[in-house]
Amino acid sequence: MTWLIRQQEADLQDFHPEFKHAIDALMEVIPNAEVGSFRLSGEIIDEMPTNAAQKMRPYQEAIVTCFAIPITEDSLWIWHKHGENRSLMANYILGLAAKSIIDRLAALDNIKVEEITALVEQELSMVRLGELAGLGRRGWNNLLIHPEWGAWLQIHAVIGYMSAPLASELSSDVCIHCGNCIRACPVKAVKPNLFNPVACSSVVAAPTRRKSKAIALTENSYIECRECIKSCPIGSEPEEIFEWKH
Repeated sequence: MTWLIRQQEADLQDFHPEFKHAIDALMEVIPNAEVGSFRLSGEIIDEMPTNAAQKMRPYQEAIVTCFAIPITEDSLWIWHKHGENRSLMANYILGLAAKSIIDRLAALDNIKVEEITALVEQELSMVRLGELAGLGRRGWNNLLIHPEWGAWLQIHAVIGYMSAPLASELSSDVCIHCGNCIRACPVKAVKPNLFNPVACSSVVAAPTRRKSKAIALTENSYIECRECIKSCPIGSEPEEIFEWKH
């Protein structure tokens, strides 16, 4: 769990009982989750894209709790394709964790908490939310870089009105600007402080696409390109559970 929560664990029961319930529910699903919370101020809403800002304005002053699952094995990094849709196993587990938090708080304290993705879909940057929650800083590869896990994280968030220990953004970069991700990207989508999401997603997101670096496992499942993450010196590559296939 995050340093913030570890340090304040003794205070959760006395000062933040709702948050303690939320953490207990989260840890039942993701025992090694990273967690951080922040208050959704008007200033934060103002920096959001217009559509997202309009949807989040009614939630001003609510508490956003971000939680991340560390990618510790390749099974969490498998994408499953269903028709035109695709889903990542880590995101499926994050969804289960969000439901666990929502159900626990509704049952114990009658506190309404919602998934942010249910409110704004993909209109908000989870990386930015992770920064605001103190989980890391955006790297040159456009991903959240956590001090311990590097970019081997997937992030989710819930929002509601509950008391919680509030985090601050990290004061310094986690990315060391070594340039490894720039050199590793097969489509040159990464440049210093400039990321081309179209080049990344349209070329390397699935094994059927030209120049793809994705690894097909079955007809409908694959491991996506992760060259910019693997090349990062921060964090450790997850256990290669498919090594026996080579």
